[in-house]
Amino acid sequence: MTELSVKLPDGYDSAAVTEQLFAAAHQWPDRHKFQKWMRIADTVADEMSKDDTKVGALLIGPDGETLLSGYNGPARGEDDEDPDVWGVNKNSLLSHAELNLIFTAARRHISTEGLTVVATMHPCARCAVGMQQAGVFRVITRPPVTTGRWSHNTVLAQQKMVQYGMELIYIS
Repeated sequence: MTELSVKLPDGYDSAAVTEQLFAAAHQWPDRHKFQKWMRIADTVADEMSKDDTKVGALLIGPDGETLLSGYNGPARGEDDEDPDVWGVNKNSLLSHAELNLIFTAARRHISTEGLTVVATMHPCARCAVGMQQAGVFRVITRPPVTTGRWSHNTVLAQQKMVQYGMELIYIS
């Protein structure tokens, strides 16, 4: 499998942006609440996802309430035990945790405009675009992966979320 090369704007320094966002998170008065949400999202990832990349996500309402949880997984009605879903067709048949939140919110008539998503892994570029389209205001996550197969994609996602004006908060 070849790694996709992503062209970022000249002068874009992901490491510097990550360092600034990570340092800023320690200044947030709500950082303990953010960490609690991350622990809950970790539990969702561990308990629900069968994927080798376990990712959990929460949709947080305007008053800090958890509205929905999601995880990397198959479409509604798909057999969780079907080897086809988890095998060679995995990347075509599974939805990332962040998009599962958005799809479920739409199905339940919950507006995501101005809400917060907590994700246990840095969103990919596709999920970043989806959250922008859905009106998500804030994303609380871990810093992007800077090595391996997701590195270009997560750095691109970081750059796009910053460009979109999303509030991006990194916590450990």
